[in-house]
Amino acid sequence: MELSVNELVKSLVRQEMSNAPKSATLPIGVYYRDYDVTPEAVRQRLSKGVWRLGHHVLDVKGAGRFVDLDAIDKWVRQQGRSTFHAE
Repeated sequence: MELSVNELVKSLVRQEMSNAPKSATLPIGVYYRDYDVTPEAVRQRLSKGVWRLGHHVLDVKGAGRFVDLDAIDKWVRQQGRSTFHAE
């Protein structure tokens, strides 16, 4: 099977990404872009107390805001569980 240049590049990028160190935190701008979440959605979750500053969203002096993917994952799983039990 012969790969096109585009397929070869995608394969190499996937391979490199799988070797990249994993982090439980992301700069909030990367989270917006890569997870298709709007700044307004994050603001609303914080203002309504659904997410907590210092837990789901971290303010890092001199570096800006980050999101904690582990905390968000736990929140998502809890939402799924509560939705399932409500049925």
